Amino acid sequence: MIGCYLHDIGMSIDPGIRHGRHSRELCKRFLKDQNLKETDYQDLLQAVESHDDKEYSGSAGNDMLSTLLTIADDLDAFGETGISRYLEIYRERGIEKEILGKAICENAEKRFRNFGKVFSKHTSLVEKYRERYRVLIDYFSGINI
Repeated sequence: MIGCYLHDIGMSIDPGIRHGRHSRELCKRFLKDQNLKETDYQDLLQAVESHDDKEYSGSAGNDMLSTLLTIADDLDAFGETGISRYLEIYRERGIEKEILGKAICENAEKRFRNFGKVFSKHTSLVEKYRERYRVLIDYFSGINI
């Protein structure tokens, strides 16, 4: 639960793609304030820091917590919710209007591909989220045109 609430808190410092580093530091501060030992939460801190590695390079780790936090973050990016999230985040990042739709579609495609790979044995779940993914892609493909 801590990861769910704090994984994007670093965006308050840096809205860029490396906001996870700041989220990790703020999460460490939270743990300390709650008298929780940082050493007991290394998997949480790693998951929070690496959740936004949308290259899926493996730096996020192979543990279940990192996978779940990354997938949850990815699924939240689809559908109508994802449209408003992307617009807000990419505006904060200074993404130019001329490339906005293309940049969002590329990022979302990586997210959906990763989700499909992780849950390949659960085709009905993948299809359910494919519909939300299509809502997002259809909207931002229109912006590209």
